[in-house]
Formats: sequence, C-alpha cells, structure tokens
Amino acid sequence: MATRSDSLPAWLGRALATYSLAVYAVGLLVIALTRVAGDRLGVPFPARARQAAVVVALAVMAVTYLAERRFTLDGDGTDGESATSDDEYSLTARAAVAAAAIGVAVAVYLAVALDRFFAGALFIFGAYLFVYMAYRYEEREGA
Repeated sequence: MATRSDSLPAWLGRALATYSLAVYAVGLLVIALTRVAGDRLGVPFPARARQAAVVVALAVMAVTYLAERRFTLDGDGTDGESATSDDEYSLTARAAVAAAAIGVAVAVYLAVALDRFFAGALFIFGAYLFVYMAYRYEEREGA
C-alpha cells in the first residue's frame, strides 16, 4: 500500500482515504456508545470523558474527509490534486457546504449527546441555509 518514499502524513492520508467508510462507522459508533454506555447500560462515563471521545472521533472523521479530498482512490495524489478537484465549484460554495457539514455534526451532537433537540434542529436549519446559499451563488456565477 505505501512505499518507502511516502512520508508518514502521506501514508496515513492514503490509509484514511482507503478505509474512510470504516473510520466514519467507528467514529459514529464511538459517539453513540459514549451516550448509550452511560444512559442505557448504567456504566459510569464522566461527562468530560464523553466530550473528549466525541471531539477526538469528530476530529479523526474530519481529517479522514480531508484525506479523501487529497488522496482519492482513483488518483495517485502525488501532485496534490485529486480526481474530484476539477474546480466545478467555487471556493465560496465549497466553504458553505463545509460549514453546513459542520452544522449537521453539531446538530447530531446536540440532539444525541446533550438531548437538545430544538438546538439541533436550529443547526440543521442553518446547515440547509448554508447549502442553499452555496448553490444560489453557483447559479449566479454560472449564468
């Protein structure tokens, strides 16, 4: 999979991109288990430990997403460009979609981990507005 000329970040990035679905599944499982372990199974799980586990899981999933963008399975990733970086969308649209994804992650955390369903719904609505803004911006720029 990796050659001796690969640096550790490049090797790690390729590994994360290759096994991204497993990384996402394990990350979601960790987040869910921190909640279920304390509430349903009666296992004492301190709030700080739960927050740390969620933050680490979300950080690993975010790095995995970035690795997917950099090292796609179709491209070799040696030139810094992936098969999907063909400038279809502007930087503004990409930033808006990234903000929407962060909003969805925060909404899920608020709804599942903290039982703040209304706040989670507000973040989902905000994510929708960011995506709407991104595609409206693309329509104006493309016309």
